[in-house]
Amino acid sequence: MSEHVAVPAVPAVPAVSPRPDRSTAVLRRRGAFRLTVVLLSGLGWLSGLVGSMVVAPPAGASTKLNGPVVGIATDPAGTGYWLAGADGGVFTGGGTGFHGSWARLRLNQPVVGITATPAGRGYWLVGADGGVFTGGDASFHGSLARHHLNAPVVGMAATPDGGGYWLVAADGGVFRFGDARFFGSAVGLHFGGRVVGMAAMPDGGGYWLVTSQGLVLPFGDAQGHGSANGLRLNGPVVGMAATADGGGYWLVAADGGVFRFGDAHFFGSLVGRPAGRHTVGIAAGPADDGYWITNTTSATYLGGTLPSNGPAAGGTGGSGGSDPGNGLPEVPSVVLLPLLAAAILGGSVLVRRRHRPAHRRTR
Repeated sequence: MSEHVAVPAVPAVPAVSPRPDRSTAVLRRRGAFRLTVVLLSGLGWLSGLVGSMVVAPPAGASTKLNGPVVGIATDPAGTGYWLAGADGGVFTGGGTGFHGSWARLRLNQPVVGITATPAGRGYWLVGADGGVFTGGDASFHGSLARHHLNAPVVGMAATPDGGGYWLVAADGGVFRFGDARFFGSAVGLHFGGRVVGMAAMPDGGGYWLVTSQGLVLPFGDAQGHGSANGLRLNGPVVGMAATADGGGYWLVAADGGVFRFGDAHFFGSLVGRPAGRHTVGIAAGPADDGYWITNTTSATYLGGTLPSNGPAAGGTGGSGGSDPGNGLPEVPSVVLLPLLAAAILGGSVLVRRRHRPAHRRTR
C-alpha cells in the first residue's frame, strides 16, 4: 500500500530587485559616455565623407546606377561634365544642364560613349550597335543602328560646328555623318588589340584613333605626337582626349594611368588609388589646365584649380594631381543615413545589454 505524505507548503519568497550599486551606475555612465564619443566621432567622419565624397543628385536624373558609367564629355569651358551610363542614363556635374536620358528605354545594345555639342547645350550618345541618341541642341545626322557591323561601335567625335559626327568601331572602321568628312580608317591594318576610342582635330580636318595597346593612328591633318604601345602597360588603354589646339593628347588606361603627348601637360594619375579602378575615359579640363578621369561610378578632376562652380556634382574635385577627398569610396547619402541610424540603434542596444543590472533571486 502506498502512502501519501503531505508536505507543508513553503511560502513563496518574492523576487528582489536590488538597487544598482555604485559600480553598476558607474558602468552605465561610462557606457553612455563611450556611446556619445563613438556617435560624435561617427557623425564627424560621416559629415566629412558626405561633404567631400557624396554623389550629388544631378538635375533631372537619379544617381542610382542601373549600369556602369561608360564615358564622359565636358562643356566648352571644361568646368562641367556629363557622364553616360551603359543603360542610357546621363548624369550632370559642375553646373552642366540636363538634356534627357534614355535609361527607361529598352536599348538594343548598351551605350558606349557620349560627346558634347560645341555650345555645351546638348550631347549625343552612341550605342554599340551604332545607334545615336540626341539631347538638347544636338542634331541627329544618322546612325548605324540598322546596318550590319563587323565590329561594335566603341566611340564618337563631333565636328567643330556640331553639324556632323564620326563613329568608330573596334576594328578601326570609321563612319561619317552630316558635315563630317572621311579621312581614312584602320580596317585591315595589323595594329594588334582593338580600337577603343577617337578624338577629332579642332578644325574638323582630321582625327586620331587609339587602340587598347596605346597605339595612336592619325588621319587627315591630325599629327601623331607619340604612342604608348611601346610602353609596359599595367592596364589596357581605354580612351583619349585632345588639347584645344590639336597639338597634343592624353591617353588613359584602365588602371587610371595617364600618358601625355605633344603639348599636353601631365597633372597626375589615379594609379593605385580607389578612384582609378575601372577607369573608362578621360576629357580635357578648363583651358587644358587639367583633365577629368571617370571610372564606372564617378569622375575625378586632376589639374589646376577649377572656377567658382568648383568640384562638379556627381564627382570629386582635386588640384595639383592629388588624390581628391580622403581616398574613401564614394557612398551616396541615401546609403549613409540608414547606416548611421542602424549604428545608433545597434550601439544603444549593445550598451543596454552590457550594463543591464542583474536581477538576483533570493532563496
